[in-house]
Amino acid sequence: MQIKTIPFNLPFLPVLAKYIIKKHSSISPDFGSILIVFPSERNKVYFREYLLQETGKEGIISPSLLTIEQLYDHVFEKTGGEKSTLTNEIERNVLLKEAVGKIKFKNFGQLPFIKFISIGRKLLGFFDELASWNLAIKDIDNVKEKLHFPSQYVDEELPILGKIHKRYEKILNDKGLIDKTSAYLAIAKSFKTKYLKDFEFVYIAGCLALPFTDILLIKKILTDLQSKLIIHCDKKNLADNSLDNIFYHHNKILRMLDADIQNIQTICSENSNDNSKTTVYIQKCKSALDEVGFIMKTISELSPRYPLHRIGVMLPEESFYLPLKDALDKFSIPYNLSMGIPFKHTPLYSFLKDAYDFIDSNFSSSRFLRLLKNPIIKGIIKDGILFKEFAYKLDIRIRKENLSCINRKIKSAHLSPEDKGSEQILTDFVFDITDKLSKDCSFGEYVKSIREIIQETVELNEEFYKKTFVVLNNLMEKLIQIENCEVPDEFCQKGKDKLKFIINVLETMSFPISGDFLNGVQVIGVLEARNIDFDCIIIPSCNEGIFPQKSEKDLFLPANLRKELNIPFYKERDALYCYYFHQLITGKKEVYLSYRNEEKTQLGLKNRWIEKLAEGEEKNFIVKENKEVNSATLSQLYVQNNKDNFYGKKSKKNKQTPSAYKNDRTLNFLESLTFSPSILKTYKQCPYKFYLSYILNMKEPKSIKEGYAASIWGTILHNTLARLYNEVYPEGYTEDIKKQVISAMSQIGEEEFKKAYPHPKGSLCFDWEQNKKKFITLIDNEISHFKDSFKSVKMDKKLTPYIIDIGNNIKVKVGGIPDRIDTKDKKFYIIDYKMSKKPSPKTYQIPNCLADKDNDFTEFQLPLYGLVSTKGKIDLIGGLIYYHLDENRQNFLTLDILEKEGKDYIKKFKEKMLLPILKDIFNKKISFQLNKNLDICQRCIFVDHCGRRV
Repeated sequence: MQIKTIPFNLPFLPVLAKYIIKKHSSISPDFGSILIVFPSERNKVYFREYLLQETGKEGIISPSLLTIEQLYDHVFEKTGGEKSTLTNEIERNVLLKEAVGKIKFKNFGQLPFIKFISIGRKLLGFFDELASWNLAIKDIDNVKEKLHFPSQYVDEELPILGKIHKRYEKILNDKGLIDKTSAYLAIAKSFKTKYLKDFEFVYIAGCLALPFTDILLIKKILTDLQSKLIIHCDKKNLADNSLDNIFYHHNKILRMLDADIQNIQTICSENSNDNSKTTVYIQKCKSALDEVGFIMKTISELSPRYPLHRIGVMLPEESFYLPLKDALDKFSIPYNLSMGIPFKHTPLYSFLKDAYDFIDSNFSSSRFLRLLKNPIIKGIIKDGILFKEFAYKLDIRIRKENLSCINRKIKSAHLSPEDKGSEQILTDFVFDITDKLSKDCSFGEYVKSIREIIQETVELNEEFYKKTFVVLNNLMEKLIQIENCEVPDEFCQKGKDKLKFIINVLETMSFPISGDFLNGVQVIGVLEARNIDFDCIIIPSCNEGIFPQKSEKDLFLPANLRKELNIPFYKERDALYCYYFHQLITGKKEVYLSYRNEEKTQLGLKNRWIEKLAEGEEKNFIVKENKEVNSATLSQLYVQNNKDNFYGKKSKKNKQTPSAYKNDRTLNFLESLTFSPSILKTYKQCPYKFYLSYILNMKEPKSIKEGYAASIWGTILHNTLARLYNEVYPEGYTEDIKKQVISAMSQIGEEEFKKAYPHPKGSLCFDWEQNKKKFITLIDNEISHFKDSFKSVKMDKKLTPYIIDIGNNIKVKVGGIPDRIDTKDKKFYIIDYKMSKKPSPKTYQIPNCLADKDNDFTEFQLPLYGLVSTKGKIDLIGGLIYYHLDENRQNFLTLDILEKEGKDYIKKFKEKMLLPILKDIFNKKISFQLNKNLDICQRCIFVDHCGRRV
């Protein structure tokens, strides 16, 4: 048994290529008689190129390169096995459902098929794992008493699992079918050398964390054939079988192979004694968006020093590729996306999901608009009509008329004949799709119909078709496989049930995308990056819970049972990811790591390996950690990139960052405005949005009042209290008439609720009953308030504007409509209602200056209304009060920020916030620029107008 190691500080695949060329120089350039087995498809692609480079020839006959799975398939065919006897995922779920149904297990067997699948997948995974470790239920039964399991597991769950497995195996045998894992186990047990007689030499290279089945097959190959096992590790640590050892899994493989560790040799290279240290940069980021900015900034700094294809971006979480891809496209950086793309992260998935949601909602308008805005639909050009244009018009009309449900014939009396015809073409197109997806037919016919819908729809969107050609082809192949599956009609009777089932099957799949690995920055998944060499790597999301992922609780095999049966358990999994991490960063010239410290989520912990690096426990690295939150926002980089692109060349066309310059006409218009809190807040957050909203008078689309929205409930509360005090109790009320007040408030609230929601769903009626209880808790506070001699003087009434002189002969009007103003002892108390929790202090505390980087001030209403209501005589203000909900959102509490921040609060507001903002607005030299905070852009409906789609 020949086993060799490649030193861990050396690049695995390039050294392997040199070694094989040297060992087999006599047959060069024809290496066709050699078989090399790798852990992944990506290894094969890179190795082939390294081999070609090392030979120095224009062309070679490559060795046969297989993954372990492909090796099994090769041997399976040699044994006369037929692929038609191997089950696929859908067949397995159908047969498992049949097996469970025959046992009539309480509750479990009665689950609808669609809901059953999620449990079925886990159960089939359990069966697969048993097979891959050559185990059966009886093996668990043999150790149950030793491990003292709970009686429920021993007496109830384990026997049921055994019965299901036995019944499932019987059904497979009766139908002449076999699961892949069972087939692989049979291949490993009965393997003969003649199955690989076409090869003179076999290499098993870079494989790790192998189950019993793979070890059994590899052991026979290493024993009976001319072969070698090549592993990537340091020999001196191989004898250590502790889980703290980076090479624990290599040690485990060697123990399972019964290999003599002392006789293992190391493949030497001219760089074997290279002890140079790798520089590691660690960056703290505020959010995933900041991490994208950090990656862009890093690439811009590395690109002058390294070829782009020698820079690798390794993604621990698959969904991260979407914002990263958008950023790379925006900055025109060549890249190669070389990873498995989860289907659920593609527009094709969202198209099917949006169509299902529209049908399942009984054709609600909000789901209709969501389907219209799907990139596949809105990019269609049909009969000369661009759907995007009319989707936008239809959106505005549906919101304006507050249509709750949509049918094929939408009333359109106010449209021109041309618009009416175009709108009908769009509506008919959508309903043609949903009609086909709603029809009841056989399963195979239904899947064929889905294929036709996708093909016809995508072909009408030429731009999308070009971008997703590879994914589309993969999807079509998968749908053809699904179409040929036999799914009993009783499992999915309705059309939408069949669609839901197909979506459930597809959402767990990943479609491989492989481009040119010698062109552009290489964006690749962590597992795909195993054994691959780069000069520099960037790894975002180095947080506990992401990399490594949080371990899920095993439904069927507790950790102590796994350990007893020698099946991998969570500590072994952690050791595996520890190895992957160190393999990625070892031997590189530069490494850039980032982690998120998000306040709103639990993602605050950098992973354990970064901690060790930062503490200096890793001797082969020079670590530089930046604990300040990364400030390289995409907007700043975008401005930089417009001046000089990422290759240090001047851009031929420099797009200006969207802005608007001021002229006399603009300033005259501004002097006519009355600046309310909302206008001032808009300017502070984004001057360009202020320009679009108030100078160009562009309106945000009206939302459809269909589901729960805090803003709408806030309006209901405001209107209810305004009418209660203006119409019924202008002088307030006391404890004696509490019941009458509650009755009046409930009646007025009911009327306001019906105004907001003319045709409410049942869930909204329930929400109203819950919110009504919150409104009533406010009455007890108010009784105490009025008992303390407070009187209400203004409820939702417009204030007379207050004129402020900001200098340079410019006078500005400020004003608005406060929720409420009360008086007591000749003092004014400004009150603001919030249907949310207490405002964060940073939103109302006055910063040192407007340009302060920590300036998060947004709560203009209370200090501004205090200033306006007293015409600048701020000594007349007695309090600035929020009515807000408690932490559980059940009861109203009060917060007086004047009491909290001090009596000079309004004066500081005027001097440090209000006047500086107004002076900026009226400064002709300062244009209306985009904001620098992309978090705001994510909630802005004008992102398409400024070009900053995030």
